[in-house]
Amino acid sequence: SGFGVSGSGRRELAELVASPANPLTARVFVNRIWSWIFGTGLVATPSDFGRLGDLPSHPELLDYLAGHFMENGWSVKRLIRDLVLSSTFGQSSRVDEKARARDPDNRWLHHFPSQRLEAEAIRDAVLAVSGRLDPRLYGPPIDPHRQNEDSQKRLFSGPLDGAGRRSLYIKVTLMEPPKFLATFNQPNPKISTGRR
Repeated sequence: SGFGVSGSGRRELAELVASPANPLTARVFVNRIWSWIFGTGLVATPSDFGRLGDLPSHPELLDYLAGHFMENGWSVKRLIRDLVLSSTFGQSSRVDEKARARDPDNRWLHHFPSQRLEAEAIRDAVLAVSGRLDPRLYGPPIDPHRQNEDSQKRLFSGPLDGAGRRSLYIKVTLMEPPKFLATFNQPNPKISTGRR
C-alpha cells in the first residue's frame, strides 16, 4: 500500500482526510451546511473548491468556521446551532436599496436571502395540512405512485399519497424518480448535485 501499512490503507486515508492538518474537508463540509441554511455557500460552487470554482465571499469566516467545527469534534448539531443563532440568520429579508446597489447578488448578506422550499418539504406540507401525514419514524421505503409498472426495471407503483409517509421514505430509483418530487426541485438521482 502507498501508506506504508499492511492492508488496504483505507483507515489511514480516512484519518488523512479528517485530519486537523487538512482543513479542506472541514471547509467543504462547513460550506455545505452554510449553503443549506443561507441558500448559497460562502464558496458559491460547493462541488468545486479548486481553481475553476468561485472564491469564498468571506474567506476568514470560512476558515474560522472550519477550525471551530474541528475543535468541536466535527459536531454538525453544534455548527447548525451556531449558524442559526447568529445575527446573520436572524436578520430581516427586507432589502436596503443602497446595499443592493453595492452588492446586487447579496454575497455580503446585507439581508436574509429568500429561498425556494424543497420538493420534499412541499410534499410533506401538503400531507400535513390535509391531515394525512404519518409522523412515524423508520420503516421500509414506499414505492412512489406510477402510471405504469415495469417489473424488469423494478419499477412498482405505490399508493397515490405514499401511505402518508414523509418524503424521506419515498423510494427514489434511477430509472424513474417520483414524479411529484421531480416536478419541483428534487435533484436528478443520476448525477451528483452539490446545489439544487
